[in-house]
Amino acid sequence: MKKPSLSDLTLREKIGQTYIIGTHFWARLKDRKAFLERNPVGGLWSCSGPPSKAKIQVVDFTDADISEDSSTYAKPIAADVAQYLKIPAVIGADTVTGFCDLSNAFNAVTFGATGDVSFAERHGRAIANEFRCAGVHWRWSPVADLAHRECASHIGRAYSDDPDTLADMCSAYVKGSQENGVAACMKHFPGCGIYAKRDTHLVAEANTMTLEKWENTQGAIYQKIIDSGVWSVMISHTAFPAVDDTKIGKRYIPSTFSKKVITDLLKGKMHFDGVVISDDMHMRACHGFFSPEDMVINAINAGIDMYLGYHADNVEDSENYINILEKAVLDGRIPMARIDDACQRILDFKEKIGLFNDGFFGKEECPEKAVAETQALFKETCEKAITLVANDLNLLPLNKDKIKNISLITFAHSPGFFTAMDKLKTKLEARGYNVKTYDVLTIQIMREIDRTSDLIIYAMHLGAHAPYGASSFYGDVMKSFFNVLSFGAEKSICVSFGSTNIYYDYFENCDTFINAYTYNEYMIDAFVKAIFGEIPFEGVSPIKLIP
Repeated sequence: MKKPSLSDLTLREKIGQTYIIGTHFWARLKDRKAFLERNPVGGLWSCSGPPSKAKIQVVDFTDADISEDSSTYAKPIAADVAQYLKIPAVIGADTVTGFCDLSNAFNAVTFGATGDVSFAERHGRAIANEFRCAGVHWRWSPVADLAHRECASHIGRAYSDDPDTLADMCSAYVKGSQENGVAACMKHFPGCGIYAKRDTHLVAEANTMTLEKWENTQGAIYQKIIDSGVWSVMISHTAFPAVDDTKIGKRYIPSTFSKKVITDLLKGKMHFDGVVISDDMHMRACHGFFSPEDMVINAINAGIDMYLGYHADNVEDSENYINILEKAVLDGRIPMARIDDACQRILDFKEKIGLFNDGFFGKEECPEKAVAETQALFKETCEKAITLVANDLNLLPLNKDKIKNISLITFAHSPGFFTAMDKLKTKLEARGYNVKTYDVLTIQIMREIDRTSDLIIYAMHLGAHAPYGASSFYGDVMKSFFNVLSFGAEKSICVSFGSTNIYYDYFENCDTFINAYTYNEYMIDAFVKAIFGEIPFEGVSPIKLIP
């Protein structure tokens, strides 16, 4: 079909392009044709899966224990929606860990540890191939933020904390993704800030960098990715007082509602001409500033082109979005030029994806081929990324002949991690070792472990929202840290399958330490091979280990 022009569209059709609804809401709609005739939406958010299986969540950042959309569920929705609309809707997704019946993706920092920009491009290409199999053509990645090491929601989500490396790898990811049919989305502009550590899912935060500092670091990263041709940008709810020091009550206004940040800085000074999407509007950082109606109006006026997360649990509520904006345009609270600008950007965006091409929604992809290619990349990436942080006693590689009994001590707050460690135990046992596991330590237990073990492995995980809140161990797990390495330190290996902060925060005195970044099966295989000298430790830490 031909891309429509603005003159071909009614006001409601133009406004509808800015509206994204959730696939879980779509699944509950009884009269889809009637709803879309009244509400010609521009996009869908593939965010939960079928209602009978839905696991509605605020975030889905954890490494392996989230049930994502099934690709077999998501794929038909695009074609289903298209038959009712003049303008095809784009389906977008965060899905940090992928689709549940395709590959289980892992965090960007693992690719960063390879030290090879080409891996980021291959990352973008592989995930794009799988997303197309699921009917999804817009992935809200990459994360391009320079984050404070204690900003828990960002752990593992960026390729590196080095500005040049981060910019290069994000640009490479964008190239790999967009050349393979899936729009990339740089996020979360203007960044959380190098001093910020609060989580905007839960509370308001402000990027307190000076504009000069920002332009030379975080802003330079964003500019390079914009210049590389990224098609969309996601705005953070983080305030940026160096650009907009407006306060609502005692808090700075979030960037989501700031014309100075979105229109003047991003679209104006930085010349970004693509689509600007909000972050999830259910996040707590953007609440309490305005009424629900004014949130919509102020975000669009600020320069948001597509609004993500409008509260629409039923048909009546979902119809409010277009009604609110239509009324605001007619009574002059929103300029018609702002709606036209947003709509044109979205139409151009959809054209780049190929949504107007004849037969687009009847095109079949081959998930088996895409998954096989992705898995091969993941295996290669893990073997190149695993990083030897310390080997002060030259314990590694291990002498196989001197080991019979292994104690595996696990610390985490993510259920999926313990399932993964069961796989590690099985792999070690398959090599002929006796393996006993522990997750709570006392001094008496440590004495027994030392007496009965030839090798002690401390395996740990902290990640983005694993646990929620601050990135730290707590409770009984934290109690165990009074006793770690108290006996048998000379035959102990400590490995983080998550945050790189674990080394400095808990184990800087460990003589043998490994960063493995993620706990999927490929990395577990790489860990076992590396400690026995079957593959070299090639990884280079992409994150500063000592602040």
